Amino acid sequence: MTNRLPQEIQYCLAGHLLVAAPAWEHPFYGRSVCLVVHHSPDQAVGIFLNRQLPVTADGLWKQLSGGQAVAIRPTLNFGGPHSGPIIALHDQIQLSEHACAEGVYCTAQLENLKTLVKTPSQMHFKLIVGQTEWGTGELDQQFAAGKWLPLPISPSLVFEEAEYLWHRALRTVGNSLVASMTGVSGLPSSVLAN
Repeated sequence: MTNRLPQEIQYCLAGHLLVAAPAWEHPFYGRSVCLVVHHSPDQAVGIFLNRQLPVTADGLWKQLSGGQAVAIRPTLNFGGPHSGPIIALHDQIQLSEHACAEGVYCTAQLENLKTLVKTPSQMHFKLIVGQTEWGTGELDQQFAAGKWLPLPISPSLVFEEAEYLWHRALRTVGNSLVASMTGVSGLPSSVLAN
């Protein structure tokens, strides 16, 4: 019996959140939540959503605003160890370059980033530097081994504070599993309580 996956994957994880399984004590992937932006048999690319860097984006924001007052002061999030564009995840559809899901949009172009800087501060927003990448079959092997638990993208999870995101996403996976096993479409709030 072989553990190899077929050359053609039978599913696509792009557009999903991946939640690291609780028992996975990997120094990099453990306790992480990743938004998969590309998944093919040859490669997968994602961005981590709960790896906040200990610096703010004030310098970058001052450059983008031309020294003018800005509406938001985001922190920087570490998307992964591989270089990639600075990405803003936000909820402003008019500045969307790519829709990850309804209410979660992606922007990387300079002019759109400049406009985001001046947008009222009540919007949801994450600024991400870097990305993570998997080579041929690597993500599929991790997924098949139960290292990752999939979730549909939801704005409430994507924009959750980094320190709470993994716990909340894991709880959402568990609630979905209980609901599917019991056939109950909506669990009572007392069951869903922290």
